[in-house]
Amino acid sequence: MDKFEKEYFDELKNLAPKYKNQIHEIAKNRIKMFSAAVARQLITEKKQFDLIIGPGNSGLVMTKLASFVYEELSINKPPELNLPVQRVIEENDVTGVFKLSNDYLEKLKGFGHVSNILFVDDEIMRATTARECFEALIKMNPNIKHLNVTIIAENHFFEWHYEILNVSVKFYAYARLIHSCWNNWLFYIRRLIQ
Repeated sequence: MDKFEKEYFDELKNLAPKYKNQIHEIAKNRIKMFSAAVARQLITEKKQFDLIIGPGNSGLVMTKLASFVYEELSINKPPELNLPVQRVIEENDVTGVFKLSNDYLEKLKGFGHVSNILFVDDEIMRATTARECFEALIKMNPNIKHLNVTIIAENHFFEWHYEILNVSVKFYAYARLIHSCWNNWLFYIRRLIQ
């Protein structure tokens, strides 16, 4: 991290508490921006997806939000696949690796007709879960020729830097990083519906 980046993050840390009382409004706005990003892909870009993938616990919510967009637009929705990618920490390894359980690997079989994927998440930084999902899908379906993946997520300085044979990725950020402490902003929504 250089001096500019450090000052940038320090400034965000100072700014974020001023908006703490508005976190619910921010969460509502993020839902609207996410929904608009999905709608743009379906209406303006005329994309037709074969599968919607949402990783982890936030992926459950994001696939549901994407489903609402499909319903609102009266467009037939493709199947949803929620993949709980878990961090496995080995001895003497601080960062860990992300893996799908064997139960979910088995559920990935039979998706050989898939070529266009909508990958949705609340935020994306390193895309380790995305990479794991795409590699597992290809591993369990060797007849997949090519995956065209559209990722829609909040941008946490993301860039795709993985070389996965037969996978092309396009990324659409519906919003920018709010603050590193708020990267799972989605869970603030819980209070909105209580």
